[in-house]
Parts: sequence; C-alpha cells; structure tokens
Amino acid sequence: MKAARGRILLASNSAWTIANFRGGLIRALLAAGYEVVAAAHPDEHVARIEAWGIRFVPVTMDLKGTNPLRDLAPISLLASFPLALVVGKTAPFDSLPALLDFARANPQRANYGASAASFQLPPMPASAWPLSIFQVADVEAP
Repeated sequence: MKAARGRILLASNSAWTIANFRGGLIRALLAAGYEVVAAAHPDEHVARIEAWGIRFVPVTMDLKGTNPLRDLAPISLLASFPLALVVGKTAPFDSLPALLDFARANPQRANYGASAASFQLPPMPASAWPLSIFQVADVEAP
C-alpha cells in the first residue's frame, strides 16, 4: 500500500454536515493521495462517511453550545503531544501552581518559549494562562 501524501482532518459539529457538504472534497483529497479523517458528533450518516473509505472519529459535543473554548475542547482531544516545562534552579518557584502565581503577580517578568513554530500560546496576559496546557516533568538542566 502506498504511503499517504499527508493526513487531513475534517471536523464538524455533525456527521450530517460532512456527509452532505464535504463528499466532493473528500473524494478529491483521496484521489490526490491524502489520508482523510472525519471527526464529528455521530449520527445516522456515519456509515455513509465510512463507506467512502475514510476513518470516522466520534466527538461528543454540545450541538447548541455558544462557548467556543468549551465547544472546541473535544476537538483538542484528537491529537496531543508532550510539553516540557523547564526553569532554572534559581527560579523563585518550585511547582507549576507557584509559577502561575508568580506569572500572574509579575506579568512583566513572565515569558515563555516554544520548541516548535507550530506551537504558541495566543497573546494573553499571564493571568489568563490555562493550567491544563502544561504537563510538568522534572528535568535536570546542565
């Protein structure tokens, strides 16, 4: 089997939308050699989508939601990657909660760097940093 040219994720709030409005796009992507994955709230159209030869990932969400952060949370669960938090030994904090407290109290002194151009926090004050984006690991710096 030939390796896919790349992977495309189509996400929607319902399988019905993908089945009725993205069939042509899906067929074109498949013909161009891409692997296509559909993620949506499952309904009676899932079998039709899977019959096109693509993988369907059920994502349960509030179909009448009005909060984009809460409503997009299920989509964020489709992919993950580890993050490391590294600080110097002389830092004035020794835990993630203490770091966040420090950043909120000293926004002009708080900063962050990312190892990949594809990852960055949106511009926001340190007081708004979400605790859930970090996975803490003990790392000895040289």
